[in-house]
Amino acid sequence: MMQLVRRSISNKLMLVIMATSFFALITYGGAMLAYDLRSYHNTVVKDLQTQANIIAGISIAAQDFNDPETARENLQLLRTRPMILGASIFTAKGVRFADYATGGDYRAPWPAHPEFTDNYLVRGEQIVVWKRIVRNGELLGVVYIHAHYEANQRLSNYLII
Repeated sequence: MMQLVRRSISNKLMLVIMATSFFALITYGGAMLAYDLRSYHNTVVKDLQTQANIIAGISIAAQDFNDPETARENLQLLRTRPMILGASIFTAKGVRFADYATGGDYRAPWPAHPEFTDNYLVRGEQIVVWKRIVRNGELLGVVYIHAHYEANQRLSNYLII
């Protein structure tokens, strides 16, 4: 009889230890998932903002000289980034100046409020980053970069692991 009581206490103790370990692992996994998704988001946004900043900087001369071909060549530099779907440069008046697309017929929409500050917008599995082209405080135009945002894919891969 005493042996059954010991087993039952040891079984209960083992159950408590296993439950504690299970909840610790679940909590750690959730925290790592949240950290990884936040890190992915920040990395993608900073990378695309940097790309947009570079394109904006090198496109000032093209806009000064009204040279959309050079602006298109500048946008073609984005072809090394497979996540980028397309990009566009608009003048300050909202006129499309140059486009780049990885495939199909990509055409970025002109924003409803052209006086906005540099920003980004995530829509499902896509992200749009825009950067104003400014010279000496004067707005010359806007660079749009439209890319894949694979947070859901990353989440599903992480859950599989």
